[in-house]
Amino acid sequence: MKKRAMLLTALLTLAMSVSALADTVRVSVNGEIIDFADQGAEIVEGRTLIPVRGVFDKLDYEIGWDAETKTVKLVKGDSLISIKIGENSLTASGKEIYVDVPAQIINGRTMLPLRAIGEAAGADVFWDGESKLASVVTDYTSDVVKNNVNVTEGSQEDKFVSEYTAIVEEFNKKGMQLEERFMMTAEGEPGAQSVAELSAAAKELSSLAESTKQRLSEINVPSRFGSFMQVSNNYLTTLKEFSDFVGGLTIDNIAASSSKYNELSAKLLTAISEYRTASEAL
Repeated sequence: MKKRAMLLTALLTLAMSVSALADTVRVSVNGEIIDFADQGAEIVEGRTLIPVRGVFDKLDYEIGWDAETKTVKLVKGDSLISIKIGENSLTASGKEIYVDVPAQIINGRTMLPLRAIGEAAGADVFWDGESKLASVVTDYTSDVVKNNVNVTEGSQEDKFVSEYTAIVEEFNKKGMQLEERFMMTAEGEPGAQSVAELSAAAKELSSLAESTKQRLSEINVPSRFGSFMQVSNNYLTTLKEFSDFVGGLTIDNIAASSSKYNELSAKLLTAISEYRTASEAL
């Protein structure tokens, strides 16, 4: 039955977002979380690569690009940093600095190892592997304490990711139990018993979607995740609407319900697509 594939796709959607949240590498400069418009930080060959633009301009460097030599030039007062793409070294005010992972271009952005950024700019750098927060510090304030980086906004985001992940993991666990029931009841031509069992499982999924949305509404959402949460809530609302419809199916009305089913299916597929796009953009 087609309903099984639709519902299973819906169940798997939130599971994808957990890893997306957990894998997000964030960067702060002097306590301010950087909002990269397109290409953010990444881990390559075990090293954290940071976009040059977005970090060095926050450190008041002017950024130039020599297309012929594929060299990025960063200028701040008398300080000059030259970074040539593909090479395992850079120069900072005449001093050569070795990098174990060469500067490279990812999605049109020049990426440089975190430690190299710190050494070249004379900054302290910190990496929190648990929260995946890279911190570049040149100005110590009340929000940033040496040897114990404490970024207020970053801590709020960490708390959100932790709470969101816990709620979604519980949703996934219960959802996978419903998946097993769908697989057992949705094979072959619909009969009274299989439709009744599918309807019962759909009602449970509706209740699960509603309770998950309620729990998510009770956690504090940092501004960075505001749009993502709107898409997340829309997904759960649409999933509940679809589940309520399936929950009302009987052997007597299932044949006449195809038009409404197709309408809600399309709506749910759109919500799923929007959710996946939002989670991948984190």
